[in-house]
Amino acid sequence: MNQPLRIPEELVVQIREQNDVVEVISELGVHLRAAGQDFKGLCPFHNEKTPSFTVSRNRQMFYCFGCQEGGNVITFIRKLEGKTFPETLEFLAERVGIELPSVDEETEHAQREKRQLHNLNQLAIDFFRQNLTEPRIGGHAMSYLKQRGISENTINDFQLGFVPSGFRQLAQYAFRKGFTQKQLVEAGLVKEDYRGITDRFRNRVIFPILDERNRPVAFGGRGIVEKIRPKYLNSANTTIYDKSKILYNLQNARKSIHLTGKVLLVEGYFDVITLHDAGLTNVVASLGTSFSQRHALLLKRFTKEVLIIYDGDSAGMRAATRGLNTLVKEGLQVKVALLPNGEDPDSLVQNGGSEAIKTYLDRSLNLIEFQIQRAVEQGAIQKIEVKSKAVQDIAATLASLDSPLELNAYVDQVSRELELERAVVFQELERLGVKQSPQRRSGKRQSKTAVTSKLSARESIERQFLESLILAPNLISKAKELFNVQDLQNPAYAKLGQILYTSTSLEVSEMIENCDPKSRSLISQVLLNNQKPPNVEARIMGCIKRLNQFMLLDLEKQVRSNALGQGKDNTDILDELVQLSNRRRAVSK
Repeated sequence: MNQPLRIPEELVVQIREQNDVVEVISELGVHLRAAGQDFKGLCPFHNEKTPSFTVSRNRQMFYCFGCQEGGNVITFIRKLEGKTFPETLEFLAERVGIELPSVDEETEHAQREKRQLHNLNQLAIDFFRQNLTEPRIGGHAMSYLKQRGISENTINDFQLGFVPSGFRQLAQYAFRKGFTQKQLVEAGLVKEDYRGITDRFRNRVIFPILDERNRPVAFGGRGIVEKIRPKYLNSANTTIYDKSKILYNLQNARKSIHLTGKVLLVEGYFDVITLHDAGLTNVVASLGTSFSQRHALLLKRFTKEVLIIYDGDSAGMRAATRGLNTLVKEGLQVKVALLPNGEDPDSLVQNGGSEAIKTYLDRSLNLIEFQIQRAVEQGAIQKIEVKSKAVQDIAATLASLDSPLELNAYVDQVSRELELERAVVFQELERLGVKQSPQRRSGKRQSKTAVTSKLSARESIERQFLESLILAPNLISKAKELFNVQDLQNPAYAKLGQILYTSTSLEVSEMIENCDPKSRSLISQVLLNNQKPPNVEARIMGCIKRLNQFMLLDLEKQVRSNALGQGKDNTDILDELVQLSNRRRAVSK
C-alpha cells in the first residue's frame, strides 16, 4: 500500500501563493465580475440567482454569504471536485509547474507513465493533422470536411486530423519517435491480438478529445466511406480517459458557457463543430455514450441551465429524456429543443444555416412541455393507458425537484395540459415519496444564516471574541493569558478557538487548511466582510470581560443548585455565593 504523500509545509505555502485564487476559481467554471476590490459570482455550492459568492485577491480567499462556504484556493478545489489534500496540491503544483516530491517509486512511476501517455496522444494528434494537410494522403478527407461546411479555421481550432487505411502507420511513426508497443496499447491507439498490433483508427477523420486542462486523453474517428463499420469509433477507457467524466469540447466552451449562462448539450462531434462554426460556441457533447450523473455534476460546476439538442428521431427523444432526468436530479434547469424527425443539429445548420438552428432553440420546451409533447407523439394522449404512462414518466422527473415552488408550478401545468386533477398528479408523486406540503424540503435547504442568527447573548459575545482574534491574530498570545477558549460554551466556537490558540502561524490563510468546515466558514466570512472595528484590542478585552462574567454567573448558579439539591443552607455556602457575586461585579467595572 502506498504511503500518504508528505509535502513540506514551505512547499504547500509556495503552491498556494503561486495559484491566484481568482484565476483558479474562474478557470474551474465560476464566472466572476469585479466588485470594488473583490470579485463576485454565482456560488458553485448552492443554487442562487443573485451572486453572493465573493472572492478576494488581496486576501486570497473566498466566501459565500448565502451558504457560508469559505476558504482558500486549496479548500475551494477540495470542496468543488472532492479531491483529497494531496490530489489538490498535485493539481495546483502541475498548474504552475512546481515539481512535487514523490511518495514512493511506484507512485512516481505511475505519474510518469500518465505524462508519457499524454505525450503519446499529442504525437498522434500531430501525426493525424499532418496526414490531413498533405493532399496526397488526406486530400479526400479534407474535401469531405469542406463539403460538410467546416471551415479551415474550425479544422485547426479542433485539431482535426486523418488516418489512412494502413494497418500500422501510426504505430510505426510512434516507434520511430521512441514510444513502445506497451504505451500504444495503454493509450488505446492500437489493438493487440495473436497477429500482433494494428492501428485502432484506420481510414477515418480523427477528433482529438481533450480534458478540462487541455490535455489529449482520447480520440474519436468517423469513417469517410460508407462501407466502414462502425461509422463512429471511440477510444476505450484508459488510465487517463474515462468517458463518463469527459464532455467533448468543454475545455473550449467554458468561456462561452460563462458569458451566456447556459450550455448546449448535443450528441456528436459534428454537431459540436457545426454549431461552433455557426457562432454557438457554448456547446458540448457526451461522446456517443449515455449521459451520466458524472457528466451532470461536471456541467453543474459551470452553469445552472442546460439546453438539450438531440436528434429528432425516436432514439434522440429517448436519449433526451434520459439526459433530462439525470440533469434534473442534480438540480439543473433543463430545456429541450425538439428538432424535426430525421434532423440533427449538424444537418439542420448545413441545410438552413445558423438561423435554422436558432429558431428551434428559441422554441425550446421546459421539461414538462417536452414530456407531454413526447407522450402526444407516442399515441392518443386521451387514452387512459397513454395518459397514465405519461403521468408516471413526468412524476419520475418531478420527484427530483428540490424547489416546492417549481414543483407546484409544474403540477399545475401537468394537470392543465393533461386535463387532470392536481390530486391525481400528487398521488403519483406521493407514491414516489414526495409529500405535497410546500415545506417538503425546506429543512434540507434551510439557510445557515437563519441558524447562526439565533445566537444567545453569550454565544454572540463568543463569536465577537473569535472574529476579533481572526482580524488581529497578533493579539492571540495576549488573549491566551487572560482567557481559556475551552470555557467557550458553544462547542464549535471552542473548537475554532483552540485552532487559533494552538496555531504556529499568524497567517490565517494557513490556519484554514487545518480547520473543520464550520471553523473555515466563520474565518472566511469574517475576513471577507470588510468590517474591521476601529479598536480590535479594546473589543477583545471587552469580550473577555463579558465572558468571565458569564462564567462566574454559571458558577454561582451551580453552587446554588448544588446547595438546594443537597438541602444545605449554611454560612459557608452563603459566603461562597457572596464572594462569587462580588467577583462578578468587580469584573463588570
